[in-house]
Amino acid sequence: MEQYATAPAEFMTGGRARNVLHQLARFDTPFMDIVKLTSHMDTTVVAARRHLFTYMVQTGLAFWAWPKEIWVEVIQAGPGRTHTSGTRFWMLLLAYLFCDVLYVGAFTAYGAMAEVIFGQSMVATEGDKVRTPLVEAGYAADQKAGGRLHWLTTLCMLVNRNPSIEAFSAQLLKRDLIGYAPFLLSALVKRSQTTLHTASIQLEVATCATTVATAATTAMTATVATTAMVAATPKATSPPNGIRSHKVDHHKEDHYA
Repeated sequence: MEQYATAPAEFMTGGRARNVLHQLARFDTPFMDIVKLTSHMDTTVVAARRHLFTYMVQTGLAFWAWPKEIWVEVIQAGPGRTHTSGTRFWMLLLAYLFCDVLYVGAFTAYGAMAEVIFGQSMVATEGDKVRTPLVEAGYAADQKAGGRLHWLTTLCMLVNRNPSIEAFSAQLLKRDLIGYAPFLLSALVKRSQTTLHTASIQLEVATCATTVATAATTAMTATVATTAMVAATPKATSPPNGIRSHKVDHHKEDHYA
C-alpha cells in the first residue's frame, strides 16, 4: 500500500499497478464501489485512491476503523470542496456508507450525496413535499435548485438514513439535528454570504411560514421543514452522543459532527 501511495504516478501504471491493487483488493474494492456510483476519469480515480491509501499508511488503520476525527481530516484534505465527484466527494460517501460518519460542512453537496444514495427522482419527489407547503404559505426566498431549503432537506434525509418525508419524526429530527445547530447556522451564513443576524431572521421567517402551512394534509411535510429550520437556530444545549461540540468559527473552512 505504501508503495502505491508514494510511487510516482507514471511508475505505478499498467500491470504493475494491477498487481499491487490485486493484493490490496479488500481495501480497493469498497473504494471502487463508491467510485462507480458517479461519473469519473481514470486520473481522478488514481488521485483519490492514493489519497485514501496515504492516510491508511499514516494511521496504520483500515479506513473502516478510522474515528470521526481522522475522517474529518481526510475529507478536508481532499480537493473539490463543492464537486459532486472526485476525491472529496468519494471520501464523503465512503465515510457515510461504510463508517456511518456524516460530515457537516458549509459547502458539502448533500443534494448530490442524497441523489447518489437514494436516487434522483426519489429525492426530488420528497423534496417537493417540503417545498410545496412552504411556497404556498408565502415562503419564496429559496426556490432555486440547490438552495438553502434543499440543502437542509437533503441533510435531514441523510441524518435519518431514509429519504421518505413520512419516515421523518419531529422527535427524531430534533434529537439528532440539535447537535448540528451551530454548524448549520454557520454553514447557511457562508452559503448565502450574509450576516449571522440576517441568517437568523431568514430562518425564523421560514419557520413561521412553515407553521402557517401545517394544515391537515401537509402537517407531516411541513413539520419536517420546520424542524430543519428550527434546528439551524443556535441553542444552548449539549450535542447528542458521538457529535463533537465546539464554538462556531466563521474563519474555518467548515465544521463537522
